[in-house]
Amino acid sequence: MALTTGLIIGGIIGFLVMLFCIMELSERRRMKAARDHFPIENPEMPDATFLMELSLSDEPAKRVALSIRQMISDTLAIPMRNVGPETKLSDLFATGWDGGDSVEFILQLEKILQFEIPDEDCGQFEQIKTVRQLVRFAVRLMECHRGESRI
Repeated sequence: MALTTGLIIGGIIGFLVMLFCIMELSERRRMKAARDHFPIENPEMPDATFLMELSLSDEPAKRVALSIRQMISDTLAIPMRNVGPETKLSDLFATGWDGGDSVEFILQLEKILQFEIPDEDCGQFEQIKTVRQLVRFAVRLMECHRGESRI
């Protein structure tokens, strides 16, 4: 009886491990296809050029901009140097950003900002088309959260 139970449990564990491996392999293939499809229209751009093109003077704003750029790079497994201010969010979503889920995008942005984005501000996200606009949106939210301005 104990031997049979042990075999059944071992079989279930083996099946779950195999299922996990298949899902991981499938996700890796999906992400590779997304990277291969990503339209890299921007030439490689160092961080200093990226920040200069955004015209950010405030150090916290620069940190937020670079964190957003890093988030995009890490999530899509594309080189950070290929994410420029004019990179279109629609291109990023098309590459498989969690199925183009803007809610996941907002949750990632909240991690960077270290505060919850108010629901009324989340509605503005649909109007954002480029990384530049996303950085401006995030910086305005940060300033508003610090009490420096209003959105």
